[in-house]
Formats: sequence, C-alpha cells, structure tokens
Amino acid sequence: MGQGFFLKRWTAISGSVFLLGILWPLSGVGGAAEKIRFISWSSPRVEQANFFVAQEKGYFKKEGVDFEYRPGRGSGNAMKQILAGNGDVAFVGPEAVFLAGYQGAKVNAFYNTYPQNIFEVIYHGNLGIRSVKDLRGKKIGVFSLGSGGRYNLTTLLHLNGVKETEVVLVPTFANPGPFLQRKIDAWVSITPSTWAMRQKGLLKKAGSYLIKDYLNLPTDVFAATSRVFQDRRGALLSFLRAFRRGTEFMIQNPEEATAISKKYVLKMRNPQLAGGIIRMFGVVSQSDLTRKKGLGWFDMALLERAEKLFRETGILKGKVDVRAHFTNALVEKL
Repeated sequence: MGQGFFLKRWTAISGSVFLLGILWPLSGVGGAAEKIRFISWSSPRVEQANFFVAQEKGYFKKEGVDFEYRPGRGSGNAMKQILAGNGDVAFVGPEAVFLAGYQGAKVNAFYNTYPQNIFEVIYHGNLGIRSVKDLRGKKIGVFSLGSGGRYNLTTLLHLNGVKETEVVLVPTFANPGPFLQRKIDAWVSITPSTWAMRQKGLLKKAGSYLIKDYLNLPTDVFAATSRVFQDRRGALLSFLRAFRRGTEFMIQNPEEATAISKKYVLKMRNPQLAGGIIRMFGVVSQSDLTRKKGLGWFDMALLERAEKLFRETGILKGKVDVRAHFTNALVEKL
C-alpha cells in the first residue's frame, strides 16, 4: 500500500460491498501537486476499484494530483458540499446537477462516470405486485431523500402512472436490513449489490424492476462549480486522465483490479463476489457512445429527454438548460 495513506474503518453493507473512509493525500510531486477534494455520494465502496488502481499504479502521482476522498450521504449532500466550497469535485447522480441548475447554482457536470443506469427496485414476491402500478401504497426504502435512488424511483413511478406521493419513502442508506426483515415492501438499490445478495440466496422470492428498462439515464457523473471548472481546468484534466486510466485498467484487468482493491478495503469477506461486482461496474462504465467517443462522454439528447421527464414528474419545477450544465469539453481533450 502506498505511503501517505490513512485508513479508517467504516461500516460494512450487504454482500461483499464494504465501506471505509479513505484520505488520499500526499500523492504529489515535491509540493507541486494539485489538490483535488473529491466529495462522493457515499463512503468508498469496493466497486470503486478504478480509484484504488489509479493510486496503486501511481496514475494520480504521475499526473501531479493530490487526491482526497471525502464520503457523503447521497448525491444531494455531495452537491451541497461543493457549492459550500468544501470540495472541488462531486460524485453525484445527474439529477443533482439538474436540481442545482434549476435553483440557480452554477455547476458543470464534466464526466459521465457510469453511462448505464444500475438502479433496481426489488420487492417481496408475495405482495401481489404484478406491475409497477402495484407499488402504489407500498413502503419503499431509498438511500436517502436526496439520493439518486429516490429520483430514479420517482421516474419509474411516473412512467407508470404513479405519483411519488402515492408511496411511502423510507430512508435506509445502503442497509438492506429493513427489506430483509420485511419492515419495508420494496427497496431501491443498485444491481451489483442485489447481484451479490442473490449469490448469497437472500432474494430467492423477490421480484425486481430495472430502471434502465424504462430510462437508461447515467447513474453517476463528476461535477464541479463553474468557478472550479473554469479556474482549475488543468487540474481537472489531470484528475480525469488518472481516473480514466484507472478505469481502463479495471475494465481490461478485473482480476488484478480486485486484488488491488483487497489492499484498500479492510474487510472483503468474499473476493469472488467483489470481483463480480468490479466486472459489472466495468461494463456500466461503457456505452455504445463511449466506445466511439471515449470513456466519460455524455449523450446530450438523452439528458435533454431526462430533463423534460423530470419536469413532468415535478422533480424539476422549471426548465433547465442541459447544455449549460453538462459538457464534453474536458473529455474531448483527454
């Protein structure tokens, strides 16, 4: 494990996806490194192997990046942190960018981290649910009320004629306990986590709806305030070069990426499950468009469709100029 690391144990969640607080400073070159304070929607997770790889292989150091990972509590929280000046880059769902833009915040999403949607709604199979409409009146767990899971659920409901006010939202964070204990009827999670639960036999009688089957909106993006985007463009490009190189390595070498993750995740009860999760994230890091344009590329037409849909659902109360808040300008230079 590279020098300058400070590891602090956080709590474990279901399957083999674990959390830990990681501070990644001191990667720089003789004090000349550019500090990047990275605010995530979550605590670090095993599937974020591309970050581990970028550190282990020295990609951040080579680019002169002093990378610091700061955990958050959902996309909304991460966005608030950068708007308050507590971070430089936010790891958020696109809905957080839409909402911030509508509220007048000057933010720019500049990298499409996961162009494939990985949100999934699982439900108990004995509740008589035959369609999304049957979720009406049910208690549904979400990471938080400011999370991407909540807004993806709202989108799913709207596309099937159900209002968010017709269900009961229950914040559970990443804890599957309330669902497994049948304290809630359904739970919004991500497909790698539910896959790990299925491998352990925990969801034998559960049904599910994949959000991507209704709207394949990106899961997560990197965003910064317009001031950081304009004033620190060089630092952001350096950060992206290191991160994208780590992602390319993860996609091409999932076994080694899993082995590297084991060095940084203090608990990994099942490396085989962890490897499967990392492979899945390698897949969702790509799309037909990114294969043509390069990792991180935004599909602007899809985002414009999503903006319209968010207005229809009431998530947005007014129009947001997508091209003023999402850009491929940096990815074009990688």
